[in-house]
Amino acid sequence: GWGHVLDNYPKAERIVQLPGDLDYVNEDVEFYNNLGRFIEITDADIAIGDFGTGSKYSAKGLVDTYGTYPLLANWFPEISQSIRSLPLHRPRSEFLNIKTSVLRDLIINNRNFAYEQTLNFLIKSWNYEQGEWKHHLSVSSLGSLSDSKSFRDYRSCIDQIERIERMLSLLWREIWEPKRQNYANDQEFGEQYTMFSTEYDTLRTKSKGIMETARTTIRALLGA
Repeated sequence: GWGHVLDNYPKAERIVQLPGDLDYVNEDVEFYNNLGRFIEITDADIAIGDFGTGSKYSAKGLVDTYGTYPLLANWFPEISQSIRSLPLHRPRSEFLNIKTSVLRDLIINNRNFAYEQTLNFLIKSWNYEQGEWKHHLSVSSLGSLSDSKSFRDYRSCIDQIERIERMLSLLWREIWEPKRQNYANDQEFGEQYTMFSTEYDTLRTKSKGIMETARTTIRALLGA
């Protein structure tokens, strides 16, 4: 969808993405009023629509609490801390309002995923040398979405968490893997690659522990 808009609507200055599953909206009048204001945002490079779930046992809440937040803190601690300061409670939100110039840079010059694009965009919008955002981000509070069918959806929660972990580990490797052309000789490159591999193995071990805790905890909470 992103590429289709960029290719066929060259004059478009912004693109707004809204999820299609808005079946359970709490206080719908207020929510849709907030959504209308969110759609009209023009002063941010990337605007994210944030929302609550109404229950700590909702699927979205469980996935973020036991998956997204700890995994992001493991692989990208600086980004994790900065997301808290935005403040943004749903880094996986599908409510996006983004400049086409920024979107073009994010999807043309970087790896794309068929899932978790907001989280992907956030990771790609971080300046790793300066330790700050490359783009102007804003967060709009929309209201609350219920997730009433989630209590028995253990498999869905675990699938999402595993998907998030795969993406984060892959992006970490792409961002930090040493490039041969950046080093004067093979010995220096080899030393840097050994350090890279060691750090990756350490983070992957921690990530597996997070995943195991998530599976055990969510299974107990959902009575699966």
